[in-house]
Amino acid sequence: MTVAAWRRPFSLVLTALPFAVGAWLIGTTPADPSGSLQPLLPSVALLQTFPPPGRGGTVPPLWRERLPQALSERLRQQSASPWAQAWSSHSGTPPFLIVRDLPGRVSLPHSFRWGGYTIIAADPLALQTLQADLKRPLAAGHRRRCPQVDGPPPALFWSGDALTSLAGPLAPLLQPWQEGCLTLNGTGGADRRLRWTGRVSGQPPLDVAPTGSSDPAPSIPAGSTTPSLLTLEGNSLEPLIGGLLRPGPLLSELRQRHGLSAPLQRQLLASPFRLTLRANAADAPYRVTLLLALPMQPGSPPPTRTLAPLLAALGRDLPDDLRLQKDADGNRVLDGSDQVRGGWLQNDRGLVFSLGGAPDGAPLAAGPVAMARGLRLDASPVALEGLQLLPQALPETLRRSPRLQAVWSPEHPGSRAAQFWGWLTPAAGSP
Repeated sequence: MTVAAWRRPFSLVLTALPFAVGAWLIGTTPADPSGSLQPLLPSVALLQTFPPPGRGGTVPPLWRERLPQALSERLRQQSASPWAQAWSSHSGTPPFLIVRDLPGRVSLPHSFRWGGYTIIAADPLALQTLQADLKRPLAAGHRRRCPQVDGPPPALFWSGDALTSLAGPLAPLLQPWQEGCLTLNGTGGADRRLRWTGRVSGQPPLDVAPTGSSDPAPSIPAGSTTPSLLTLEGNSLEPLIGGLLRPGPLLSELRQRHGLSAPLQRQLLASPFRLTLRANAADAPYRVTLLLALPMQPGSPPPTRTLAPLLAALGRDLPDDLRLQKDADGNRVLDGSDQVRGGWLQNDRGLVFSLGGAPDGAPLAAGPVAMARGLRLDASPVALEGLQLLPQALPETLRRSPRLQAVWSPEHPGSRAAQFWGWLTPAAGSP
């Protein structure tokens, strides 16, 4: 996939989904008089808008699938309007093509008019399902707003359904980004990074109506050094693991077995953190070690003191097939084969937990977490891909990128809605 294709960042994600069969013709869903794409958002998991291909461009693959060849070529040469593709929130539904500027007398199978747009489905069942969803009254609190999809393309909207399909087992850790609305606002320059900005939310429905004020874009240098596999840091653990510690079996187990009281839970979620991944040796039981560091912060009590009851419980309540080894390098949890499964260490710089390998103090060497509010990510997708740690549903352009940087900044403390900035460095040789 070329860098140009990243302007359609998730265009290849779900195209392998199975096609339904049937023989139902054009439906009767009334057109939306405004011509806006936003009324579609409650019925779709992902929607992308693109600029017209133009006379010098190529016919998009989805056009070839949904439109007659002659009509595709005519639109490519004559249309000056954006177009879109969308996936239904129903799993297994092929993408819909959404185009403007179709001649009034053109009649296409499995399609209907939506204001100035024509929506073309893959088959009768997909069309019937979408029309039924659009006719269904929305419950209070289920309306979504993403003005970017009606603005200059390219733009992208996604919901939690799409995130689950894209991220697979990583989805539970992506709570702050359950829904998003982004636009590409610049490419090129000396570093050739692709820059995406917009709003994300960890508590659907997403409402990203302009508020009249926003934080300035942070300055994130491209950097000349190769990043580690992944570094994620923030002023609070709550956006990362708050969803995992909601009332339920996991929280009950942590409280009963490991002494995670309600006050201790609040202290843990409020802790500034730095999470890193470290590659393991080829013969290790896990490909990487996850290191979660809680550095000392100026003016705050040391995490080794505030979390002392949790540390005591961890060393006391290990499963029968694990044992604790204490030495100068910290506390290591070993299995029956003496393989290190995790552990923790503490020093005058803070506290580090590990999973998948032995703890080390490297994440504490960077000092206190500098984020005043939000999260900052710096990762090497191509290195993660080499270790088979990325879901294959992610676009190839992302998986081949040497560097992904992002900043997530909530609008105010405790807010689930946040501003988002992302920078993707394309692979060498990409146009």
